[in-house]
Formats: sequence, structure tokens, C-alpha cells
Amino acid sequence: MSHNSEERRTSRYLNSVWLFWVLASGIVGLSVGVTRGLTMQERSLPTWTLVGVGVGVVVGFLAMSIAGRRERPGRRSVHLMAPIGLALPAVCWAGVVVSLHVGSVLPAIGAVGLGLVLMNVARRAYAEDILHTGVHAWHAGRHRVAVQTLEAAVEAKALVPAPMRAHACFTLGLIALADEDLERAEGWLLRVPGHGRTAQQARVSLALVQALRGRIESAQRSVSSLDFREGGETVRHKADGVRLLIVLREQGVQAARDLAERTLRDRSSALQVGLTAWLRWRDGDVEEALFLLEPNNMLRVRHSELVHLVPEMGEVVAMAEAARAG
Repeated sequence: MSHNSEERRTSRYLNSVWLFWVLASGIVGLSVGVTRGLTMQERSLPTWTLVGVGVGVVVGFLAMSIAGRRERPGRRSVHLMAPIGLALPAVCWAGVVVSLHVGSVLPAIGAVGLGLVLMNVARRAYAEDILHTGVHAWHAGRHRVAVQTLEAAVEAKALVPAPMRAHACFTLGLIALADEDLERAEGWLLRVPGHGRTAQQARVSLALVQALRGRIESAQRSVSSLDFREGGETVRHKADGVRLLIVLREQGVQAARDLAERTLRDRSSALQVGLTAWLRWRDGDVEEALFLLEPNNMLRVRHSELVHLVPEMGEVVAMAEAARAG
């Protein structure tokens, strides 16, 4: 996760805190104005609404200041859900008062609908917060916290929408892969539903895990079921790397070398780059192998979680470093 993307996300979050408080306070002011207007015959609806918005502006800025100083992963949803919790009963109360006054249930139904919208906003705020907490912990190297947080997201079916639970399962699979727990990685990746970009990313990762476990036929089926229209170029490049690993394990070095040279692209995955360099090195094409392992590619291969899971990748990194050091 880049520093700039985290800054942008935090900026959007702080702006959302302010906007939520303005809207919530405006709704409360509107509710007070409606109640006084219908029960006390006051024409104060605009006044109370403006007062509510004004209070919301001030409270929103205070909330932004507090959130900006004390915000940390795991607390974002608190700052977003608090104003929603304030607005929800105000909306329902205003709907009840208007319904009683006009003798119709339509205002109450409208208020309930708006309340459901607010509840859905709160639900998404909680889901995004818990996912961000888990991913943040993973990138910070706190895998145990990440796993606990994301597992909680998967189990919270009433609070976390299905697409976000799928993303949590996918991330748990990647964490298990990084921890070299292939059985657990496969289990999590199998739980990701079959449609959408996240599903395709999970499926190509599943194919990789199955190939690493020696389950070649299962890996081939997983690769064959990929939909690159949904997954995009990133999934296509990863699939090329997995196919190369499958061919190397099943058909041998010569077939793998032929496939590697045919499918190598500028944006090939670290797996494909590492295996192609190893195949070139093994065939005596040392200069071509070193040319492929230029600094950026070398960095990608060396820092890939697969360098410890695919022996050829670790071997070619060691050989390249030794050749350049000599």
C-alpha cells in the first residue's frame, strides 16, 4: 500500500466525517422543525434546519480534528457511524409525526426507507473499516492481527456485504500463501465466489497454490476456468506464470523454455520472469538471463513470496547475485 494512496484515503475519510455530521445535524434540525411546526403550529422548519446544518458544520470540523489526530485503523467506522446513529432516530421520529398529522402511513414508509439507506451506509462504513484494518495490519507485518480481523469480517455476514467478504477470503488466502501455509491458502481461496475481478484473482492464485502442492490437474482446471474479461491483464500475466510452472513440472525443461519465450511480456509476473531467467541460465544463456533480471525485475523476483516456494526462483536469484558480485 503506497504512502500517497493512504494519504488520499485518509483525506476522503476526513471529508466524509465532516459531511456525515453536517447531514446528520441537518436531519435532526429538520426533525425538530417538523415536530414543532405540526404540534405547536410554528413556521420554524427552515430555521431549525439551518440551525442543524450550522451545528453540523461546527461539530463536523471538531470531529475531523479529533479523527485526524487520533484516527487509526479499526476506529474509522466509529467516526462515521456516530452521526448516522444520531440521524436515524430523528428520521424515524419525523416520519411518525408527519404520518400522525396527515393520517397516512406514506411519510412513515418514506422515513423507514431513508433509515434503511442510512443503515446501509453505516454497514458499508463498518465493512470498509474492518477490511482496511486487516489489510493495513498485513502490510505492517502483523499477520496474526490481520488474520483475526479478516476472519471476523468473513463471519460478520449481517454487517459485511458479500463482495467484501469475498475480498477478505482472497486476502486471507494471500496471507496464508505468504506464510507458506499452502493448505490454508487453498481453503480460503476456494471460498471466494465465482464472479467478478476478485474471484478471478482468487482463482489464478488458487491455481498457483494447487501447482505448488503438486496437484497439477486441479491447477490446470483452475487456469482453464479463468475469465480474462473480468480479471484483466494482471490476471492474464499471473496465469501465464502459473501455466509455465505447470508445464515445467509436468513436461520438463525444454517444453517450459519454449512456452516461456513465447509468452514473456513486458509486464509478466515475477513467477514467469524468475522461471524464464532460470531456464535461460540452465541452458547456458547466462547473459540473456542476467539481461532479463535487470534491477526492477530482480527486485520483484527477490521480494516475491514465491522465492521460497519455487526452488528455481531462489536458485536463479542466488546465481545472479553471485555473478554480479564477481
